[in-house]
Amino acid sequence: MGGVALVVATTRGRRRPTGRIRIAGSALDELADRGLLVAGGYLISGTAEAPRALSLRCTHLGCTVGLDREADQLVCPCHGSRFALDGAPISGPARKPLHDACMKRDGDGWVIDDCS
Repeated sequence: MGGVALVVATTRGRRRPTGRIRIAGSALDELADRGLLVAGGYLISGTAEAPRALSLRCTHLGCTVGLDREADQLVCPCHGSRFALDGAPISGPARKPLHDACMKRDGDGWVIDDCS
């Protein structure tokens, strides 16, 4: 997954996006091929010109949800919550949607960060 930076800052115990990462524009080329990109605790969708980032931290107790490509859903390994790819809850115990993260243009790439 070339071009994806490591998480450079994390916060513990929060149910918001978990860190700040930079994604090179070339890494977003995967969006055209696969439709989705998972990087640094975020699910990135959309296009390379207008990407959208969604935190993969479950809104129930904060576990990291995983992508189930067969079902086209996000699944929490801790308590089984399921989310649609847009972050909407499908089944609980989580009742709140996953949080959107802020994406800002940064040179030839993008920075994903907590929106606060």
